[in-house]
Amino acid sequence: MNNLLSTMLPKYIAILDKLVPLANKWSSQTTRAVTQMLKVVNHGPTNGKFVSDHLPFIDHILKILDVPKFHNSPLEKLSNRETNLINTAVSLLVNIIDEPKIITYIKQKHGSSSFLRLTSAQYEPLVNNVYNLLAYTITEDDIKSMHNPGILLSTIVKALQTTITEKPKNEDEIIQLLETLKGNENKIIMKKFLFFLQGLVQHDQMKEEVLKQDLLSFLLKCSNQLSQKALPLLFETLWSTSYSQDIAQVLRSNSELLAKIETISKNTEDEALKKATDGLIWKLVKGIEMK
Repeated sequence: MNNLLSTMLPKYIAILDKLVPLANKWSSQTTRAVTQMLKVVNHGPTNGKFVSDHLPFIDHILKILDVPKFHNSPLEKLSNRETNLINTAVSLLVNIIDEPKIITYIKQKHGSSSFLRLTSAQYEPLVNNVYNLLAYTITEDDIKSMHNPGILLSTIVKALQTTITEKPKNEDEIIQLLETLKGNENKIIMKKFLFFLQGLVQHDQMKEEVLKQDLLSFLLKCSNQLSQKALPLLFETLWSTSYSQDIAQVLRSNSELLAKIETISKNTEDEALKKATDGLIWKLVKGIEMK
C-alpha cells in the first residue's frame, strides 16, 4: 500500500493544488471526490513518517479545514457531505499526528486555530478527534482564550473510555479503565493517551485542571497497571505536573509513589525510565531537602 501511496500521493497533491484554492465553491461532486481521496490515504497502512515526506499534502488538509463553507457548517451528521469531508480530514491527521515532523509543521501553520473552530461541530466523534489534535498542537495563548479549557482533558479521558471499554457506566470509571489495560491494542491506546496528556500538562492552566478533575488518582493507579515500556511516559507526565506546587504536594504525600520511584530509580537499567523517575524524585524529595 505504501508503494501505491508513494506513487499516488504526489498526484493527489497536484490535484489539490488546483482544487483547494477554489474549495469555497466546490460542488457536491467535488467535495465527495476529495473526501474519497483522503479516505484512500487514511484507510491504508498510513504512517506519519511516510506522510511527513509530503508536507504539502498536510498543508492542503489544513487549508480545507479553514474553509468557511466547511467550518461554518453545523457538521452534525456523517451523512452530510461537509461533515464527511471534515471528519475524514481530521481522522487522517489524528492517525499521523504523533510524527514529530508533522506536529512541528502543524504548529508552524497555526493549525490549532482551525481545530478550535471545529470544537463547535455537532458530530461528537469529530469533536473528540479535534480535541486529540489540540492536545498535540494547542498553545498557551489558545488555552487562555478558551472559555472552558478543562474540556480538553475531560473529552480526551471520555474518548479513551469509549474506545477501550463497552462496559456499563455504573462502576467507578477509573477502575473500568484500568481493568481494560491488558491487551496490546489497549496498551497502545493508553500510551497514545499519555502522549496527549503529556503535551497538555506543559500548560499551567492544564495543571490546574489535572487537580480539579482528580486525574492524579487515575495516573497513580496506572503506575501499577502499565508495562515497563509505558511507565517512562507516565512518570514523565507526573514529572511535568509536579512543577505545580499544589500537585507536587499531592504527589509528595503519596508514600507508595515515593517508594516506587526510588526503587525503580535504583534498580532499572532502562535509561528513559531512570531519567523520568530521577526527575520526579528531584522535584518531590531532593528539591525539598536542599531548601
